[in-house]
This record gives sequence, C-alpha cells and structure tokens, in this order.
Amino acid sequence: MDDAVAMVAAGLIGAVASVTVAMISKPDDVHVDHDLTTIAGLAAALTETRTEVSRLRDRQTAGEEHARLQDRIIAAFRRRSGVLEDAMRAAGVPIPPPDPADAALISGSA
Repeated sequence: MDDAVAMVAAGLIGAVASVTVAMISKPDDVHVDHDLTTIAGLAAALTETRTEVSRLRDRQTAGEEHARLQDRIIAAFRRRSGVLEDAMRAAGVPIPPPDPADAALISGSA
C-alpha cells in the first residue's frame, strides 16, 4: 500500500509541476484561476494545458506545411530562372549580375 501511495503522490507532484510550468510559460494576458490543490482544479488545468499543446502543435504543423510549399515555389522559380538564363545565352543576351543584396541568397551561401 505504501508503494501505491508513493506513486499517487509522485503523480500529483508531477502534475502540479507540469501545470505550474505551463502557467508560468503562458503569456501575461492569459490568466487562469484553477485551484491547484484539488483534483478538479488540477484536471481543469491539465485539460487547458493539453488544449494549448494541441493548438501549438497545429500551428507548428501549419508552419511546416507552409515552409514545404515555400520550398516548392522557390525550386520552381529556380528551374524557371535556369530556363530563362539558357534562353538568354542562346539569344546572345548578356545575363546581368544579381543585386548585391541578393547575391548570397541566390548563390546559396547565405
């Protein structure tokens, strides 16, 4: 029985620590009034924390999808740029150098 009590106590301490960290990490404009000394208060705080983590994961996933789309767009522009440069060379038109501010980005050394 002592092991069971110790496990429950350790679980509650872990939950309180998690909720405390989550509450400290929240922006100042968000204030949550949960009684962290009760099971119901802890449950409500943990539910809010899970909801926030889920929302942040969704934002991260959307950001990653957007980054993948941007990578595809950039690759398409690079392919198109190569075709246009080849056409300019074939036509005997000199290819102007890139703007100095963009040179490192274009060469990939940024």
